Amino acid sequence: GYLALVAMMVGVGALGITRLAASQDHLEAMYRDSLQATLWLSETGDHLSTMTRALDDFALNSTARSVSDVSAGVMREDQLMDQSWRRYTATDMTGRETARDAFDAAVASYRDARDEKVLPLLASGDVAQGVAAMNTDLKRTQDASVQSLEDLKAIETRAAEQAITDRSEEHTSELQSRFGISYAVFCLKKK
Repeated sequence: GYLALVAMMVGVGALGITRLAASQDHLEAMYRDSLQATLWLSETGDHLSTMTRALDDFALNSTARSVSDVSAGVMREDQLMDQSWRRYTATDMTGRETARDAFDAAVASYRDARDEKVLPLLASGDVAQGVAAMNTDLKRTQDASVQSLEDLKAIETRAAEQAITDRSEEHTSELQSRFGISYAVFCLKKK
């Protein structure tokens, strides 16, 4: 009887350690797949906003900085945005393809408007036309980019909520198993 009791206690301990490791793996996966992904999306949006603000600032005060300085700053933010976006798209894109592709298309249009219309107009000193292009083409493409990022953040939030729900159900099942084993050990002790 005593040997059976010890064996059951060792089994319960081993099961607990295994489940604890699985829980840790699950938390790390949720962090990597949902929370970190949302951070990369936010960084992507921040870099896009910073690029647009730099162009706005230049249009308002074009004498303070040269076009090459503004272009260099914008391109630096563009590279940082691409870096954050690549990190995000390296995660599981299942169920995210439509919003991902919409963002890619919107950003390509944003870059076209910026590089082919806004920057050349501002560089030529035609601030009025540059601002007009910013308020139409650039704003439209930035809004589409931001909407795609918001759609992706919503998908990531739902995925995190689902992971928490799934984990809660697993935890309930684990507790029921542990109670059953504990009850069996209790019954063996009584014998």
